[in-house]
Amino acid sequence: MLTVWLNRSVRELTTGWLEQLRGHLAALRDIQLQYHEQLIEVLITFGEFRMSDTNIPEQLKLLVTDKEALAMVIQASHETHCAVIDFREENMVSRLKGWLESAMNGIRTNELRRSRSRISEISHFTDTHIGYLQDMRVLTRLEMNKYYVPEVRADQDHVPTKDELKQIKKARKWSSQPH
Repeated sequence: MLTVWLNRSVRELTTGWLEQLRGHLAALRDIQLQYHEQLIEVLITFGEFRMSDTNIPEQLKLLVTDKEALAMVIQASHETHCAVIDFREENMVSRLKGWLESAMNGIRTNELRRSRSRISEISHFTDTHIGYLQDMRVLTRLEMNKYYVPEVRADQDHVPTKDELKQIKKARKWSSQPH
């Protein structure tokens, strides 16, 4: 019962943590999108207003003037950043799920081992006390029945009949009375 409650509680905690993680990663994706849009705006503005500047390196002028190549590089950068965020999310979720399963299996294994140990202890306790009780019954029976005669003794060839046992008891009673 404790294991079920603990399992449910830990799953609720991890689910809440995953929701928070996904919320933060969604905010990070929004920030990446804003960065991407601002980068496009800055590069377009830079390309339009700074082309007249002679201090710009020739390779940068070629990149800025080729708007299609610039858009492809910016888009590739954006997709790479989004892929990194997605990879991190998948990695964290899979590690959390792996940890959760490992922890629950460990708890379940320990609980099972503890339960089996306790059952073994209880079984040993009851077996021991049953033996004591059986020994006590035999002693009590012997004390209550002073004329106990086992069915077959080592020196007897046959089992005495009821009549023979009655005669033995009478003889013992007669011999124990004062004459």
